[in-house]
Amino acid sequence: MNPKPKVVEGGSQRMAIEGLAEQVIQYSTSLNGVAWSKPLTAALGQEGAVWSPVLHTAPDGNMLLFYTESHACFRPTSPKTYMPGGSIKMVKITILTGRSVIPMRAVWGEIKTLREQTETQMPWVIANKLLVASNGDWILPMWQEYTFHYHLEMMARGEKFKDGVKRDLPTHCDPVKMFSKGNSAYLKGLQDQSQAMADGDEAMGDGDDVRETVAGVLVSDDAGATWSHFGKLTHPKSHVLEGTVIEVPVSAADTGGAGDTLGGAGGGGLADGKVGGGGGLLRGGIHGGMHGGIRAKSHPELHSTQNVSSGATELLMLFRSSCGCLMKSTSPDYGRTWTPLQHTILPNPNTKADMLRLRSGHVVLAFNNHKQRSRALVEGCRMCRTHLHLAISDDHGNTFKWTTMLDDTEELNYRVHYPTLLEVNSNSFTLYPLPFTLNPKSVTLYPKP
Repeated sequence: MNPKPKVVEGGSQRMAIEGLAEQVIQYSTSLNGVAWSKPLTAALGQEGAVWSPVLHTAPDGNMLLFYTESHACFRPTSPKTYMPGGSIKMVKITILTGRSVIPMRAVWGEIKTLREQTETQMPWVIANKLLVASNGDWILPMWQEYTFHYHLEMMARGEKFKDGVKRDLPTHCDPVKMFSKGNSAYLKGLQDQSQAMADGDEAMGDGDDVRETVAGVLVSDDAGATWSHFGKLTHPKSHVLEGTVIEVPVSAADTGGAGDTLGGAGGGGLADGKVGGGGGLLRGGIHGGMHGGIRAKSHPELHSTQNVSSGATELLMLFRSSCGCLMKSTSPDYGRTWTPLQHTILPNPNTKADMLRLRSGHVVLAFNNHKQRSRALVEGCRMCRTHLHLAISDDHGNTFKWTTMLDDTEELNYRVHYPTLLEVNSNSFTLYPLPFTLNPKSVTLYPKP
């Protein structure tokens, strides 16, 4: 481990109810990666819920925290909660060290707003780590989303509640303003889509998850001083969000990198929506520990010597979707333009994946290796996010081979998801929240009158 102090672990505080205004970001610090401080709350001066912390250590040694803060777009829930995201913000972190192996505390610098949500915009959201490209550009995956499920519930109930008072949708998050062109027909189509999901259309994913999304990246060519937004990736039959981006040699496209070939070739392929394990696949011990609600596992078996060709490169970004698979797009110009979205054969149960290009040149993928309603899951695990696995690619992300099982638990509403991959010296690490059981009754819509 680097002996310099680092904030290695951070996350939104897990609450029984997501999106409360009291939702905060907590962090722990360590000098050696073994002894850790107790969880502390980030001093962000927030007014609404804060979401999706993304840590980045700049080449000059400065540590930055990227996150989003809600200030509009309430869900019609009881208690009142925010929809994910809002404005994208960045703050510099300075760690004060003491005599022990545990730094004393973090000092938070001036908060900078990179993208501010206006009343006619969907919330801005982030989830995965920033990429520093070979040309020096900083590239942060982001997207905008609005979850129509709650709006449709209000429409279906005539926007009446048990006290008989009619409540309008929040004026600072108005779908009519967001989607003024053909809005009525559009909402009707979403309502039909929601009903199709409720009727068991397996291709649609979560039954209560009707979203409009627009995915892209924020790019800075001056080490975070200024930022520009590029990319407006949408799909007619699915939301696309939580992109994970890497830089690979352009030769990857020459080896068959089309969306319909990105997957498990040579690694057992697909078996009922899973990337299976075949003969000769990488296996080995898993080492690691657990602290503060985050589980970390290192994977020394993923490392080997590989010469990486120099020359032209492109960006590869994979996305969570509601179509049962990860989607992909590539950029030839460091994120300024993006190819149309394509399906991959990598399964996805409508949850975040993460991808990392190692120093060896291999690409590692951490993902939930099943579809949302896969026949491979037991009947009582229909709402699960499980089979958290690792796969590795030796051809720049064109094909993947299964390597490691982190958690295969199948229980009612069991969730182990949202992995993040890191490489520290000669070890790669997978960090993910401790598994939990989803309580779908923790948040309820206002009851019918």
